[in-house]
Amino acid sequence: MFSCGANYYMDMSSKISLKKLVLTSLLIVSLAGGGAVVNFGFVFASELSVNELVRKHDEHWESINSIQMFYTKHWKSSVVSRSLPNCYWESDGKRSRAIVMSLDSFSANKNGNPIVTEMCEDVFCDNGVLYRLTVPRDKYPLKEIQLCDYVSLKEEGYHASFVPEGGTKGTDVRMYSPLPTYFLVHTEEAVKTLLELVNKYPSRIVSTQKNDLGDDIVEIAIECNVDGHEHFVPWKMNVFINASKGYNIDSIREWTKTKGVFAIELIAERDVKKYVEIDGNWIPYHWESVLHNGDPSVGIHSSFVVEHCRINDTFESYLESFRFPTNFVVYELIPRNRSRIIHIWGPNNQPAHSFDETLKFMEFFSNECIMRERPQEHKHLAFRITLVIFGLIMIAIALYRLYAKDK
Repeated sequence: MFSCGANYYMDMSSKISLKKLVLTSLLIVSLAGGGAVVNFGFVFASELSVNELVRKHDEHWESINSIQMFYTKHWKSSVVSRSLPNCYWESDGKRSRAIVMSLDSFSANKNGNPIVTEMCEDVFCDNGVLYRLTVPRDKYPLKEIQLCDYVSLKEEGYHASFVPEGGTKGTDVRMYSPLPTYFLVHTEEAVKTLLELVNKYPSRIVSTQKNDLGDDIVEIAIECNVDGHEHFVPWKMNVFINASKGYNIDSIREWTKTKGVFAIELIAERDVKKYVEIDGNWIPYHWESVLHNGDPSVGIHSSFVVEHCRINDTFESYLESFRFPTNFVVYELIPRNRSRIIHIWGPNNQPAHSFDETLKFMEFFSNECIMRERPQEHKHLAFRITLVIFGLIMIAIALYRLYAKDK
């Protein structure tokens, strides 16, 4: 791991002067005895500051008023290797929706090996309100359930929640996109753009170079160590900007860690393998990721391959069709005071019942399900209790008469 000292980073507004690069390079050549060929083809991007570079990146995406993308996610680890098609992401600049296929494990077989289940996560971001629905892939789309199935469904990974406006951090419309910019979601504070990120944390230009395709690549180092948080947070990342392809993020190297006694450090690497130009806009069409603790060969590998993409065009939108299933238990999470409200969702995509305490919800759930599911059993129980009470009364009367007779 490399140094995080203050001397390693320069002020974000400092620029790389082409003149200094030329003079320094000529000096090195002359000291080496000459004869070397120096290529100074990287001119425009090398004279930009960190802020100017990332601003061009943000402006590129801000110019796209609407985008819809269908892609396949490929997953490979030591446990399982699988392709997950039919993933989707759409944004109109204010709202976004992502339907992401993923793998999860909730149980193990008789040999102790995890049983991997394909899950579908439907995420909708609407003006700062974040909705999330998770169900097994083979059950999606799910329109309605029976409330009394809540406990068994929860054990199978079914889950629904939403965070009200202002209650979550970093709810950018791109945060759940498959694009390489989704790393912004991992920042603890409300960072929505790459420009905000470099303005919030120390950053500097590390190098400028050309890749194998001749594209101009600028490497930016960002020190984003977030204190006071126990979960995985990035403490350092290197972002590579492709100045020849719309100032897209070409690669990312992100170092994350947990705090505490059992601190863990992981490295996330993401690389764009292919761009496609659509109406003058360069869009990443294939990128690969690996998450590891120092050895990529034993890490978790994933890749994203876009099958169809439309931008600034008329297309059938799915933003309006997000719904929580009727009778689904939905948690409203309020991080500011670490509380939650439990809703039972109604048929009009609004809460039908709401509870600010878990005990109130459990009492309602018990009355609706347990009492209704066993009416005969409860009738017999009530009859038995009545007989016992009647018997006690008769015994009391008999004892009273016996006592009065003795007197």
